[in-house]
This record gives sequence, structure tokens and C-alpha cells, in this order.
Amino acid sequence: SLLETPARVASVRVDGAARTPATYLASIINPQLAKERPETLEGALLATRDIGHYLREADIFSIVGARLEPAAGRDGDVDIVFTTKEKGRYFLKTSTEVGNNEGTAVSPVQLYGATQC
Repeated sequence: SLLETPARVASVRVDGAARTPATYLASIINPQLAKERPETLEGALLATRDIGHYLREADIFSIVGARLEPAAGRDGDVDIVFTTKEKGRYFLKTSTEVGNNEGTAVSPVQLYGATQC
């Protein structure tokens, strides 16, 4: 069947991850490639699904899309390409509490995408 077609993963690329450290991305991608050891189209698709899942779980991207492309100069091999959009670096959440003629305002700021590895 088509899923059993030989297709080794030549590379994995994450487009749109300008502020995310490459070492952090590698810590997500490399264990999945080692675990899956994709040698067929089905294996490449499973690796793509699993890596995409962990990229979403990292919560640093608002968009994670994936595609397989033929690897340049490597007949039968594929590149996994993720198209991502990083979330904003800052997230501001405000709240106000009022009671008994007193009031407080809270504004925590979180930094996304900075040295989480």
C-alpha cells in the first residue's frame, strides 16, 4: 500500500520560530524521531503527527501546520516542514477586586517563548 512506501525523514524544519531557541525545538523533535524511526510514509506521517502534538503542547505557538516535502537530492526521502506562528512574547492579565470601600488591581505579566528549555 501507499503507506508502506519507503520514505525516510531527511530533515525537520520549523518555519516561523524566529524567537524560539533551536535547542528547545530540538529537544521536542529529536526524541520523537528517535522513537518513531520513520522509514516509511506511514512512519513519517506518524512522526509528523507526534511532533506537531508536542509543538502545540509547548504553548509557544498560536498556529502549527505541517506538510511533507520531497527532500532535495534524496530520492524517496522527505522533509517534515512545520509552519508556525509564535504567540506574543507578553501576556497581560488584569483583574480588579472591590469591597468594603477598598480596592485592589492585579496585573501579572508572563513572558512566553523565552528560555523555556
